[in-house]
Amino acid sequence: MNILKNELPKDKTPYVIENGEGDHYIWNKQVYTIIATNQSTGNLFEVITITGAMNESFPMHLHKNMYESLLVTEGVVDIQLEKDIITLTRGDYILIPPGIVHKYVMKAHRTKILSYVVNGSAIDIYKALGVTYNHSKHPSYIEETYSLNKQELEYNYDIEFTFNNISNEEITYWRSGEGENLLTGDQLHSIITTQKDTNDRYIVVSSEGPIGNPIVPHYHEKHTETFYCFEGKVTMWVGNQNEKVTLYPGDFLHAPAETIHSYRLDAHYTKMIGLLVPGLFEPFFRTLGEPYEHNTFPNLPNSLDFKKVIENIDSLDLKFIEK
Repeated sequence: MNILKNELPKDKTPYVIENGEGDHYIWNKQVYTIIATNQSTGNLFEVITITGAMNESFPMHLHKNMYESLLVTEGVVDIQLEKDIITLTRGDYILIPPGIVHKYVMKAHRTKILSYVVNGSAIDIYKALGVTYNHSKHPSYIEETYSLNKQELEYNYDIEFTFNNISNEEITYWRSGEGENLLTGDQLHSIITTQKDTNDRYIVVSSEGPIGNPIVPHYHEKHTETFYCFEGKVTMWVGNQNEKVTLYPGDFLHAPAETIHSYRLDAHYTKMIGLLVPGLFEPFFRTLGEPYEHNTFPNLPNSLDFKKVIENIDSLDLKFIEK
């Protein structure tokens, strides 16, 4: 099986979307690039990147069903909530649960946001809002701007333009390098969205480390895993044929349940962001990792006690490849 590259599949299968590839839609000076759809993920989630110019924005609104996880990969973004404004810079992360009003304003000349959407479809909104586009970045200038038809969007999609929350759920917000930090040998895993945050729907984990050795080939029976290279270089081996894939910053790999995979960090500082759906793999990180008070991996790795994983293997969605 060859891994599909730079093409969104029609069904759930391993695939790679390289930085700048994907399906593009433009609205004013914002480009929405679709790199995972409900169709390509078995109706589990969507992944979109949003690239725009300084002062580009989207007005205050909420979703009744959708969870949105936003990570700034370039630039600066102001997230306005019902009562607060939070400024996000590169590597900062926020989870906005259903029923919470929010707005974003881009505060740098070229800003890029990685957006995970679970339990709904933001892509339908972006398609209705914009038009197809052949480039991955916004144009340098536009002759006119386009407003929103709020009534039509509210009628057809899970979006409501309002200034008031309809839920008491709380956002989750982490600065770059923060989260529930767990050290596994020479790699630092920061859990920035937990099972509890999303009622078990998904988790998000930031993983960083130095040049290292490959992890053991394995697969998961019950959950899908994605890999977004934030910085550095990652070599991955994917599928029954052990196909080699290299990820550079901005590249995205989708590995559905039952997909054999392994990875190796190949740059002195490499960082990946992982969306795991549903969130049942969180106990693995807590079993293997040790709580860690610092915000980057140590220069000298700690010892790694993998016996804890083996002792608890029956309760973890983890299967190793027999040799």
